[in-house]
Amino acid sequence: METRSTAPGWRCGSTGGAWDACACWSTGSTATSTRPRGSRVRYPGRIRPEDAEPGHGWPDQATAPVDRGCLAPSSEEAGRTAGGPEGRASRAERLRIRSGKLGTMREVLSDLVAEQQQLDQFLQRITVNKWNIRLPHDEWTIRDTISHLAHFQEYAHNVVAEDGAMLDDLDDYESIDDFLEIGIQRGRQMRPQDVIEWWRLGRAQVVDALSRATPSDRVPWVYSDMSTKTFATLQLAEVWAHGLDIYEAMEEELEDTDRLRHVIWFAHKTLPWAFDLAGYEYMEQVRIEGIGPMYAKYVAGPEDTDQLIRGPAGEICRVAVGRLHPDDAENVILKGEMAEIAFQEMRIF
Repeated sequence: METRSTAPGWRCGSTGGAWDACACWSTGSTATSTRPRGSRVRYPGRIRPEDAEPGHGWPDQATAPVDRGCLAPSSEEAGRTAGGPEGRASRAERLRIRSGKLGTMREVLSDLVAEQQQLDQFLQRITVNKWNIRLPHDEWTIRDTISHLAHFQEYAHNVVAEDGAMLDDLDDYESIDDFLEIGIQRGRQMRPQDVIEWWRLGRAQVVDALSRATPSDRVPWVYSDMSTKTFATLQLAEVWAHGLDIYEAMEEELEDTDRLRHVIWFAHKTLPWAFDLAGYEYMEQVRIEGIGPMYAKYVAGPEDTDQLIRGPAGEICRVAVGRLHPDDAENVILKGEMAEIAFQEMRIF
């Protein structure tokens, strides 16, 4: 029977601040998410890499198949090339989306740039006196958010194009929040347009460096290393998540696009990591089926599992990036106990 209830037989107790890993026991009570309503997640884990248990770090793609075929355009490009309406995927693209594959490196980078440009264009409409508006449920402002993105692009470029030595800076700070504050304070000394230019320069350098790498190249990052393709997908998910915050602060709605398929894929890829942080064992594969714009179906996970998360891609992705509480995703259907736990604990950051 399909249900939206939480999983029977599990209970979570938060042992620290918001988003800390929780201790879980099988008690016959109802599972509740470890995330409080209204919280925002900005960074993976909020714990140092050296504190993670061996073998339980950021999801590794070393054994993932590498697509070395033709560099296909993004789905929006495919739709325009085929003469269809803008944003409409071709038949081949729709079949690929349903297969749950991430796609080529060029496609991911194309969608990353599109996501960045969409937010950039929206920022141009925000007057200077509104750049210090605080985000809902957060102490950051719009200026702080873009400063954070720009700050991390410098580190992203270093790990992709150089030796990644800048990551050693994290050892000088007591917590990741202390480290994030450096970029925030830097942006507060700049004019809004200068903050945008700072972000533009950094993201252009990162995309250029990623375009020169192969999809299987490894990128060292804060929590663990990952393939360049996964790293580019992480960048896309982060820009989209922060864009949601800024649109909400301006009392506007960010329209869903087919780029959410990347977030669906990443949300599924990080499920073992999310389970581990929450204190659960990922005992059975979960399948995610998200319905995107124009009824496109984004699938991640095996077909032969009876553990299913199905619903609007926008709702599933907002839960995955911590912008929607799982209990508020009213249109998502869950089948199976593991799927119910997965949806409560799902997180990309």
